[in-house]
Amino acid sequence: MPCSALGENAPLWIPRYTKLECKTAQEKQIHQVNRMVITQVAILMERSKGRQLPPNKPKNIDRREREYLTPEEVALLIEAARNIGRHATRDATIILIAYRHGLRPGEIVNLNWRNIDFETQTIQVIRLKHGRESVHELGSDELEALRKLQVKYLANEYVFCSERKRPLKKRAVHTIVARAALLAGIEFPVHPHMLRHSKGHQLAADGADSRSIQQYFGHRNIGSAGLYRTQPELKCDMSSEAEEL
Repeated sequence: MPCSALGENAPLWIPRYTKLECKTAQEKQIHQVNRMVITQVAILMERSKGRQLPPNKPKNIDRREREYLTPEEVALLIEAARNIGRHATRDATIILIAYRHGLRPGEIVNLNWRNIDFETQTIQVIRLKHGRESVHELGSDELEALRKLQVKYLANEYVFCSERKRPLKKRAVHTIVARAALLAGIEFPVHPHMLRHSKGHQLAADGADSRSIQQYFGHRNIGSAGLYRTQPELKCDMSSEAEEL
C-alpha cells in the first residue's frame, strides 16, 4: 500500500518497502508513526506470552566516542589489511576506495569494472538511496591497486570478488573493516560506514563548504552534508594523504 493512500482509517500494518514511496513530509511522518506503533504492539504481545525479549541494541555513543576516523587511522586500517590473509590487496583496496570516495558498503560491492576508466583515471560513483551519480578522479595509488585486482579478477565484471569469483556481500565488507581495525590496534569498534563519515569530516576540515560536500556524496538534501563539522585533527593536505595511503 503506498503511503499516499493512508488516511485516518488506514490499517495499522504498513510493509517496510513503502518507505521508498513516501514523497512528502506528511507521508514520511505517517510511515514513521505506524512503524513505531507496530514495534510497540509486537513488544507487548511478546511480553504477554512470557517470552524473554532480546536486549536493546546499544547506542553508538555508548560503544564509541565518535563515528569517524582520522586520516592516520584510515592509513593504519589500510596497512593492517594489506598485511593479512590471501586477499590482502583486495581488502586494502576496499578500504582505500571506500574512504576516498565515501562509498557505502552496498556501493562497494556493486562497483563494476565498467565504472572504472583507466584512460581518464576516473571512477563513476553510483549512489544508493536515490543519491546523485558523480565522477571522481582516481589517485595513482588507487589506479595501481585496481590494476592488480583487474589482473586477478579479469573474467569478473565486479571489482571486489570472493574466492569463488562472485561479488562480495556487504557482511564480508563489514568483516574486512572490523578485522583490519583490530589488527591496527584501534580501541573502538569500526564499521565500513565510518569511512564515509571520515571523508565527510575530512573534506569539511579542509575547507569544503556544504554544497561541495553535497555534490561529492551525491546527497539530494544539502542538510545531510551539514552534518559534517570541522575537526582540527582531520585537516590534511590531499596530495600528502595520497602518498601516505
